[in-house]
Amino acid sequence: MKIIVNHRLNYHNGKPVETYSRSYIHYLKNIGHDVTEMGEGTGLPYLADVRQRNYDLFLDIDSGRNSKGELCFIGDQINKIKKAVIFTDSHGHPSMHKRLASSYEHVFYAVWACRDLFVNHKSAHFLPNATDLRWFPRWDIDGDINWNPITDFGFFGSKGGLDRADRLKEICDKMRWSYDVRQLNNAFKQKWPYTALAMSNCKFLFNHGQKHDINLRIFESMAVGRPFICDYDKTSGIDKLFNPNVHFVPYDSYTYNGLEDAMMWVTENRNDAVEMAKSAYNLIATKHTVEHRVQSMMEIIGG
Repeated sequence: MKIIVNHRLNYHNGKPVETYSRSYIHYLKNIGHDVTEMGEGTGLPYLADVRQRNYDLFLDIDSGRNSKGELCFIGDQINKIKKAVIFTDSHGHPSMHKRLASSYEHVFYAVWACRDLFVNHKSAHFLPNATDLRWFPRWDIDGDINWNPITDFGFFGSKGGLDRADRLKEICDKMRWSYDVRQLNNAFKQKWPYTALAMSNCKFLFNHGQKHDINLRIFESMAVGRPFICDYDKTSGIDKLFNPNVHFVPYDSYTYNGLEDAMMWVTENRNDAVEMAKSAYNLIATKHTVEHRVQSMMEIIGG
């Protein structure tokens, strides 16, 4: 199948910034599709730069806002070929995504809590976030998941969301555990493989969702093979993909109740925590990579 993928491509120090959009493109090509990239930064920034009739599918991928605050969706301008869209931030732009959905034959949404936005669409499908094991490998020494990282607890997110780890830091200070809580570059600079390296230098990883979503940190933390503490918010749909106390150690999403107990448990039951991390990694590797999402998407589209 010949596919146009519309997304935003940033450059930093002369190199393309790796993103999940680029992962989708990589795995589409990997299964044999002929992919042409278009959009800001790709060399084909405008729709007029491509001949729609030469393609079978147009795919819009949610790439977030550019430096001017603009989004890149142009599906409503495509009128000669089949169209699909991947929405990853419907909790941030619900009205826009609901309105734009009608422009596409197929809609794939990552936020389970926002599924009602697309209830009237004829082909709307839950396509959760995932990760790419090329950038988030299980970073062990000689394949041994029991290697001893430097820092006790880690949380890596956007600068505006780091306060989610305030309770974690308070508990660490009280218990004299070390922690690494920070942003690793902004959206327009290279984050990979630095994020996985930072995660892998922690014995345990932490997450707290912001908007009832199954965020990328969940998949990335499990992929690098660290015992993982995560808030349990059923409205996010996390229970559709993972089991608490099997793949992650849960605590209450709304009150942080249980967080200190969870942190105590992973530190005092290291072997059991490592077995949980192995189970989580195996599930990611077999079901929750971008490669799996591409296969699922193309089965629905028919490519």
